[in-house]
Amino acid sequence: MPATVPVHEKNFVKDLVVPPQLQGCKALKYEENGLQVIPVTIAVDPNCFYFFWTDQHRKSECLELSSVRDTRIGEKKARLPRDPKLLQLCLIGNATDRETPLEEKCMTIVCGNNYVDLRFVSFIFAKRSEAHFWTTELFQLAYNYKTQNLGLERTLLKIYTKLKITSSPDIRISVKDIIQYFYADKDDRKRCEKALESHKNDPILLEKFQFKDFLRLYSQIVPRPDLENIFAECIAQFGNKNAKVLTAEQLKNFLNRSQRDPRLNEILHPHATIETARALIDKYEPHESFKQEYQLSLDGFIRFLMSDSNAIISSTCYTLHQDMSQPLSHYMINSSHNTYLLGAQIKGKSSAEMYRQSLLSGCRCVELDCWNGEDGEPIITHGRTLTIPISIKEALEAIADYAFKTSDYPVILSLENRCSAQLQDKLARYLKRAFGSALLDKAVPNHPLDAGTCLPSPESLRNKILIKNKKKAPTVGSSVNFPSVTGDPRTPEDPIANNDSDTDDESDEVEGNIPDSLPADPEAEVSDAVPVEQAPVVAAVVPMVETELSALVVYVQPTRFDSFEAAKKRNRGYECVSLVEDRAMMLLKKDPVQFIDFNKRQLTRIYPNATRVKSTNFLPFFFWSSGCQLVALNVQTPDLGMQLNTAVFEFNGLTGYILKPELMRRKDRTLDPFTESHLDGVVPASLSVRVISGLMLSFKRISTFAEVDLYGIFGDIKKKDHRTRTCLNNGMNPQYDQVNQPFVFRVTLPEMAYLRISVREERTSRLIGHILLPVNQIRPGYRHVVLRNEIGQTLSATVFIFVEVKDYIPTYQIDLANALENPIRHQTEHDRRQKLDELLGDDDQEDLVNDPDAVNNGVPRVPPPGRASPLPSARVPSHSGSQNSQNGSPLSTGRPPSSLAPSQGVTRPPSAIKLPTVDSNNKLSGSNTPGTPGPKRASLVPENPDDLKAHQRLQGVRAPTLEEVKKQSKSLQKLVTKQDKEVEALQKKYVSSVRKLEDGQAKEHEKLVLDQEKSRANVEKRKLKNSAANLLPTDMEKDVDELIRQHESQRWLHLKKQAEQMAALKRDHFAKENEINRKYHELFYQTLEEELQQQQITLNEQLKTVNTVNVNEMLKKLSEQASKELHDLKKNRSNQTQLDQSRDDLKQKNVRQGVAIGKKYETMYEDRKKTLSEEMDVILHQMKREKVQVEDDLDRKFNEKCQKLEDELTHSLPNRHMGDGDSSRSNTALKS
Repeated sequence: MPATVPVHEKNFVKDLVVPPQLQGCKALKYEENGLQVIPVTIAVDPNCFYFFWTDQHRKSECLELSSVRDTRIGEKKARLPRDPKLLQLCLIGNATDRETPLEEKCMTIVCGNNYVDLRFVSFIFAKRSEAHFWTTELFQLAYNYKTQNLGLERTLLKIYTKLKITSSPDIRISVKDIIQYFYADKDDRKRCEKALESHKNDPILLEKFQFKDFLRLYSQIVPRPDLENIFAECIAQFGNKNAKVLTAEQLKNFLNRSQRDPRLNEILHPHATIETARALIDKYEPHESFKQEYQLSLDGFIRFLMSDSNAIISSTCYTLHQDMSQPLSHYMINSSHNTYLLGAQIKGKSSAEMYRQSLLSGCRCVELDCWNGEDGEPIITHGRTLTIPISIKEALEAIADYAFKTSDYPVILSLENRCSAQLQDKLARYLKRAFGSALLDKAVPNHPLDAGTCLPSPESLRNKILIKNKKKAPTVGSSVNFPSVTGDPRTPEDPIANNDSDTDDESDEVEGNIPDSLPADPEAEVSDAVPVEQAPVVAAVVPMVETELSALVVYVQPTRFDSFEAAKKRNRGYECVSLVEDRAMMLLKKDPVQFIDFNKRQLTRIYPNATRVKSTNFLPFFFWSSGCQLVALNVQTPDLGMQLNTAVFEFNGLTGYILKPELMRRKDRTLDPFTESHLDGVVPASLSVRVISGLMLSFKRISTFAEVDLYGIFGDIKKKDHRTRTCLNNGMNPQYDQVNQPFVFRVTLPEMAYLRISVREERTSRLIGHILLPVNQIRPGYRHVVLRNEIGQTLSATVFIFVEVKDYIPTYQIDLANALENPIRHQTEHDRRQKLDELLGDDDQEDLVNDPDAVNNGVPRVPPPGRASPLPSARVPSHSGSQNSQNGSPLSTGRPPSSLAPSQGVTRPPSAIKLPTVDSNNKLSGSNTPGTPGPKRASLVPENPDDLKAHQRLQGVRAPTLEEVKKQSKSLQKLVTKQDKEVEALQKKYVSSVRKLEDGQAKEHEKLVLDQEKSRANVEKRKLKNSAANLLPTDMEKDVDELIRQHESQRWLHLKKQAEQMAALKRDHFAKENEINRKYHELFYQTLEEELQQQQITLNEQLKTVNTVNVNEMLKKLSEQASKELHDLKKNRSNQTQLDQSRDDLKQKNVRQGVAIGKKYETMYEDRKKTLSEEMDVILHQMKREKVQVEDDLDRKFNEKCQKLEDELTHSLPNRHMGDGDSSRSNTALKS
């Protein structure tokens, strides 16, 4: 009978409330491989932090609920003693209860800080109902999003709870005991005890020891000077400097100015009000006297900043909040590689437990490497290696039990099938028996397996299991058919076409299915360096068959990857490709836009390279940036790649599915993940992070530092560049220096960007904790961030940061953004400036008369005192036009416009960005060229060779010239290329238009000539008749003259029309060309200004590094000199007293020298920094002058071209009373 996959209850978002049944219960405790069974009383604390048990000696132990990986009950799940004597002791309860199997009364808790080294603790209950209730409820509490995500206040509450649970049964605790809990180092304990000398031995009654008492003691044990400084700054900024509290009005201003997200809509998210501030004071102010006056003290301010109300991101991010009705290809799917392995790829152990742990962590795609077993059963193993195999039945049972325990959304089984035909049939039967109706064996309604049909959504595939395996193959006994050279090699019946494009590490996926004469897949990975004869199993080389297993493959049909064009032509969303990381990276670098478009339609699985024998991982963001869905990682290795994967998929309710950004889903939008420019329809973000301090990083005296990294698309990834200074010997509350802070990031695609903050130990670089935060969900302001361990479990370690998040606005648009943000203030300022203009108008005119060059030389005139500078003009600058104006227009040749040759007038213009070089001598009066000393100022003169060397190092950091910046900037080069393409396309369009117009004019000219010839022939006939009749010629001559005038007028109007049409076409071409030049002119100088600003930042960083090297080198020499002098003292001094006195004098001398050298080098550094800043200002000013000069020059040239065109149009038309030669002769003949 087919089994039914269990669908578990998931109440992971309910409020944390402990049921009465979990507040105390009798049970027997047994730990795996233990030697005794202990009667205990078990319970869950009221705050849902700990599951704890108390033995008969009133000694309590506790287990964090956040570390509980699973709770199990029943046969083959619960862990009972193997010793019969211990098993006999487990029989508790009355006679009826003893008849119940022990497995049904035993709850086994699985816990651990990683997926491999797990701890199994079992509790045997008297009744079956109690065991089942505890198993279910404890699991719900352990996976509740509030249990897994704590703020600092709840973290301290958790410490307080553990302190009360684990305290000795004496019912009293002293301050000294609490100090010992926070500080493991003896010196730290003594320092803290000295500060609390009068209270360190005071006994505290546990019943009266409340959390507020613990907070008060904690604030004295762990001082927070950083928060005291911030509180004092708030009082000084928003109120009276001498005050010691914040009023409700001042708190409101603090919330709106420091803690509010400027990206929020003011209507949907109103500003904080007085009522908001008073509500916070009522909630967090501990002193009643202040609370009644609606005032917030320092203690209340600290409690507010530690509370969940001040969390860095909203708790709703950890719940299901994304749209799950999109096609499967629109999601990133949590995936694992070689899921069964516990360690390395070649000699590691295997276990079905890894399938349970992967699925519990939210993994939705697991891998099964199926091979022929020695006993005629399929097994799972890493083929041709020394890994230990596991039973396929055991793995399928684990998957069936845990597939939907934490997530209801579909699970994909990636089968790497090396089994023979007979075992494939058996494997198919095992799959049907294990999963039953949950196994998807046919297409769902509205999503048939047709070209152009999108994949179904995760919502429509709830509680379904999908099989990824080879599809269709020849029948038994038939020869293997291979595609012909000329035929389509990608038909569904083709056995090669439907195999995986790249197989996993072990070997080529189709090597057992093709003749030896044909080569294996050239893109497949080479197997690990283990001889075939050493492998425990060998795949039988047999032809594939049309098995039952093939019929189970529906929406994830593996296929070889040929090209993006071929896949787009087939347009089969149900096909899936598997790529090794190296080949995927090659495709991504070659054509990233097409790779993303490919992943909008169908699934792509990326797996690690075979060289990763130690089961390391790549960074998944590399391939998430290209839209790949199934980025498979080695779950057993919690390195950086796996840490990022765990942190990202923790969001959206641990469903295992994360919706990709809109640019990676919509067919009408494109995305280049390597771009550094703005994306259409996406507002970039500006992110500034300042790490202020740490808290409870370690209870030992260790030195730590913090790192801030950014992950997202390739253009946004920034790592290993932002690090605080090291705080020495302080693991409890390190204060990080503000040098090199804040760390500023420009985020191109915020929807895909994540901020990672990590803290490491200085000596060993050991990771203490980290956190990953989505940029578009970060709340700015002062925030406490509780860190996680490698697998995402909450720690007590915390960092205190200040974050600023806002929309990125280029420098040239800041004034416009300010006007849009506050139009009333902008209008008021505008009116004020207008009044000042009226008052100072006469003076301004006089200034202009006396200094006409102030307007035309490109240098902004300094406004009078008290007068604001005018806003920049909204007029867009232009660039140089085409070469037509230089070489002369074809209209100047004297021929009519219709005779214009196609090759004339369409010479490709030079790029507008290829600007003329500005003479380096053309500098501002009183300014300096880059690389030259600035204005003379009092600076230090090097006094010795060491100072001279340090000075030369600082002088080696020089500002680049403007031309160097232009040549080195890749962004500017991209703009040049892009503009050239647009101009070239415009020229081609112009040539086509000219030819079309000439053809039309030629036809009109022919028609006019024919009409005139016809009328002339009629006149001639009439003349002949009159001559034959001997009539008078007077009337006839009048008719002839009128006809001649009419013909001449028609020809002149026709020529004028042709000339005007050609001139209009050229004028339109000039206008469009000028529009392109103007657009790229502005883009060029915007980009150039950004490059100069970045150069300024880079120069300051280089200068800071050089100064650090100078100081360290000099201090090292001082230390060596002091050591040498101390050694000489020991030789020459025999009296110990004199030796100590001399040693003290020597130390003081060295300190004075070190301080003096530090000040001297700091002065040299600041002097050079100021010089560099002035040089960069000169370059920036030179750039602005150049921009204005080029803009004026291009405007002048464009106007000259237009005027020249008008003049040529006037002179190119023939005299209205003059005809061409043929016309004159015809008219003469007509008269005669």
